[in-house]
Amino acid sequence: MTSEHPLLRWLAASGVELHDSLYLEQDPSTGLSVYTAEPLARDTTVIRVPKSLCITSVTARERIEALLAVFGIAESGLEASALPAPDWILLYIATCRLATEYLSTASELSDDLAAALPHLAYVDYIPKTIETPLHFSPAELMLLSATPLVGSTERRLQETIVDYERARSLLEAPLQQVSGHPFAAFLATRLGSVPQEQLDADALMAKTFHEGLELWRWAESAFTSRSFPARLVGISDAPSEEASSGAYPSARSAPILIPAYDTFNHARARPVTWTFSAASEVDSRDMVCMTINYAVEAAPAQVYNNYGGKSNEELLAGYGFTLDTITEDTLALKIGSDDPNAQAKTHYWAIPSASTESENDDSISTGTSELFTRAQCACPSLLDEIETRVLQGEAAPTSDEDRLDLYGSVLETLEALLLSKRKAFRASQKQIEALQSTFPLQTTHCESPGWHRSSAAADPSQPSSLRPTVWHNVMQYRAGQLHLLNHAVEWTRTELARVADALDDLE
Repeated sequence: MTSEHPLLRWLAASGVELHDSLYLEQDPSTGLSVYTAEPLARDTTVIRVPKSLCITSVTARERIEALLAVFGIAESGLEASALPAPDWILLYIATCRLATEYLSTASELSDDLAAALPHLAYVDYIPKTIETPLHFSPAELMLLSATPLVGSTERRLQETIVDYERARSLLEAPLQQVSGHPFAAFLATRLGSVPQEQLDADALMAKTFHEGLELWRWAESAFTSRSFPARLVGISDAPSEEASSGAYPSARSAPILIPAYDTFNHARARPVTWTFSAASEVDSRDMVCMTINYAVEAAPAQVYNNYGGKSNEELLAGYGFTLDTITEDTLALKIGSDDPNAQAKTHYWAIPSASTESENDDSISTGTSELFTRAQCACPSLLDEIETRVLQGEAAPTSDEDRLDLYGSVLETLEALLLSKRKAFRASQKQIEALQSTFPLQTTHCESPGWHRSSAAADPSQPSSLRPTVWHNVMQYRAGQLHLLNHAVEWTRTELARVADALDDLE
């Protein structure tokens, strides 16, 4: 391992142990990445990170309290329950990013500030541009039309406004007590409230630039794209204290950030093992270790972590990229309701792999009868909900013929649902393909790196642009969605034809 890179020097000084052959290099497509200078054997431990260096919701809150102590506030009064557990981490890394910006222009460095925020070097190397939908320009948001990411992105945009205001207001009163510390004044200015007139004009702040809110959205994207399960450092996944107290009923131990772990890019078919090693007589530190369960046979080569089976929808929403494959994509389907207060259940249609289909060739679903054997459905829960709605509270039929007729009605309802969704999707696709002439692909950098909204008021006439990488990723995602819709329609029509033949045979 070379110690030339500043991040490597910080990691080494912080107790991180990297395999001797590993080094950092800026890759044109994956950014700052971990490479090996020599081949690596299978089951090689490539990194060991002290638990004390990991950022948990508890340590993040302690760091914020340490910063307030630098400002002269000994008793901050910050309760753990004041924020959801993940938001403490977001507030901490957002504060660290502001601190690195402040220190880059400060006349003299503050040792107290660096001591209170020990992860400055780590946060400084988190990419400033993360292309999740939270950071799409207005034109880029239009690319998501007629996909499930429209609703989820709108919800996330709304939630970030609420979360930012709650976290920002938590520091507002303590910062107002501080006088004479320039960084406190810097924080208070940068973490300003979102003006009501901006919210009135742009309720989701999807078009309007607000520096503090954009910073918070960056912190959320950084966190969701780089976090790890808390169990990796021996923290239970059981509900946290704040969940037990009722402050945030759905809260559990928040995921954590592990510096250096998240520098390894992810790839398919690169299995790894994560282990936690408690302090012992041999090593007085609690350590979290990553072992690669594959061989790197040629070098130099990048060393990867493993993604698991995430769909392109998950990758685009949480990481800001897609893979050039649709084999693991999923199609989210919901059935509308006349009741505005009803919570629609989400069903996921996924194309079975060849091995799964072969295993199910001789299997049947719950609709077995002497007259007809149902084909294996990729989304049986959707059929069950449709059947419940078709029955409208009546008892399920008992005769084979009536059950077959009911199954046909369910399939007809499903076909109508799918055709309507596919029609809307195709119509939106035509509109999207015309966007390239209206909004040319962006070739210049945005004024504020990573933030692709206008600093002017929310005005639909404001110019917007499409980044080539965003265009490619969304088009890849949409290709998978259309493929799944076509698969679902084809399966439904094939099954309907089988039902019609069976009914004809009865007659």
